[in-house]
Amino acid sequence: MILATAPGVLASAPAPTKVVYVAPVDSHGRPLPNLTIFIDVRGTCEPGSDSVPGPVYRCFDVGNSVLDPCWADKDHAGAVLCMPSPWSQNVVELDTKALPASTEPVPESLAFPWGVQLANGEKCLAAQGAHDEYRGRVVDYACGKTYRLVLLRGMHQSQGPWTFDSAIWTGKEYIPGPTETVRIAWYGGPSPAAKR
Repeated sequence: MILATAPGVLASAPAPTKVVYVAPVDSHGRPLPNLTIFIDVRGTCEPGSDSVPGPVYRCFDVGNSVLDPCWADKDHAGAVLCMPSPWSQNVVELDTKALPASTEPVPESLAFPWGVQLANGEKCLAAQGAHDEYRGRVVDYACGKTYRLVLLRGMHQSQGPWTFDSAIWTGKEYIPGPTETVRIAWYGGPSPAAKR
């Protein structure tokens, strides 16, 4: 005897996108315990960031390399702690002569993550500086190690899990990519809930 079931009856609904807040400091600006400082450098910082909103910094070391985003280290005056990506295990400490104030609150909007992990495990990081365009859409994220896959501005959040439209760089031009499902969305900063 063959038992038939309606399509999709046994399939479970896909898991919603997981939201994760990441920063090297807690909600009071103090370094997290067991933090691994990869390197200690000197440089300058300006308020704001190209990829993370809130009370953060965009910094430049003495070699003019960009470190963004960075968070003020309340335990060390004039110092910031910088992470190259939300999934990085290492943190760069940068010391300045004077750190300007950066007081913007961590926004409650989840429209623009710092980085995402797709359903296939590939990780994508928010682009900094000038952005490419594809068919009138801004390229906001570069994915993987080769950056061939890019995600276009406008994450679809009306139902979970969230998704992005994508494009693929052939080496000469962009071509249409698949709709990409977001498994994890990382946001820069301590969780807003931790401050309540």
